[in-house]
Amino acid sequence: MPRRRRFGNIRRLPSGRWQVRYLDPRTGLQAKAPRTFETRGHAEAWLADRSREVDRDVWNPAAATKDAKPVVLFGDYAQRWLDTRTVAGHPLRPRTKRLYQGLLTNHLLPAFSNTPLAGIAAADVRDWHAGLCLDAPTCRAHCYALLRAILNTAVADELIDANPCRVR
Repeated sequence: MPRRRRFGNIRRLPSGRWQVRYLDPRTGLQAKAPRTFETRGHAEAWLADRSREVDRDVWNPAAATKDAKPVVLFGDYAQRWLDTRTVAGHPLRPRTKRLYQGLLTNHLLPAFSNTPLAGIAAADVRDWHAGLCLDAPTCRAHCYALLRAILNTAVADELIDANPCRVR
């Protein structure tokens, strides 16, 4: 039987990266490490460092979160994504850009504009998708594909750990 960890736990995310969770000694509430780790060993080392700091009573919450990811709102990121998007090294064609802008303005931003990227959950995407363009399946497919592409880029930019677009 595996030994239970005294301070925090480590889990593998769908992206293959490792996430550390621990009890914040100040509040007693569960907190996440400010970033994910490439290997389990790196995650264990980070957790061991925090555990030693707590044991020595020198734990500094500012140091524990110094490399936290910035809070980026979906609306800001999506607009920047559209403005800088290239395909095979070339900017989007004007008609494609107009189509994406219309989908973004009419369907994605009303649902997710003020939501932090990290705050978009798979359940949110499923709920949004369930009520989207019910009488226009092509529009629905284009909206979903655009959201998925934007969030795939956010994963590549390491702003989120995994893409919440998992509608079947």
